[in-house]
Amino acid sequence: MNKRTVLPLMAVLLGSMLISGCNDSPANKPKIRFVDIDRVLKESGLAEQKTSHLKAVHESLLLGAEKAKANYNTLSKDKRQQAMAADAQMLNMQWRAEQQTANQLVLKAVKESAENWMKSGDVAAILPMQSALAVAAEGDITTDIAAQLKNKKVVFNELPQMTLKSDTVDVKKEPKKAK
Repeated sequence: MNKRTVLPLMAVLLGSMLISGCNDSPANKPKIRFVDIDRVLKESGLAEQKTSHLKAVHESLLLGAEKAKANYNTLSKDKRQQAMAADAQMLNMQWRAEQQTANQLVLKAVKESAENWMKSGDVAAILPMQSALAVAAEGDITTDIAAQLKNKKVVFNELPQMTLKSDTVDVKKEPKKAK
């Protein structure tokens, strides 16, 4: 190629590269919105629902612990200590599992509401406010999400029922012999 054809070809190529970069208008950028999850939980009443459920769970677990304590008197000292340790461990594991499940159910409700808002709001993503360094007022949809969840009733798991081995199996009775 000679200089006369290369120079115009380079000019056209450079011009097309510059022009294609100018099409980066705000209308083409994906829209992102932010939600303050803690505020949504408080304003929507979901935090209160979760607290109420966990209080009932705690009372149920305490009732189970009281049932177990009543049976400790019939055990020897070593067996009593083992039973108390095992019961405490089981109750703590159950409490943590109930807390985790309640948190998951509440956050699932927030996520579903955010997904519904996202579909109608023509946005690419909704992120937690806690992950942003700064957010413009028009990027905060916390009030909208809280309003959607205002009448939402989260269906939590049933309260745990504690049963003692002596409640289900009677060790003192011997099976009747057939005559």
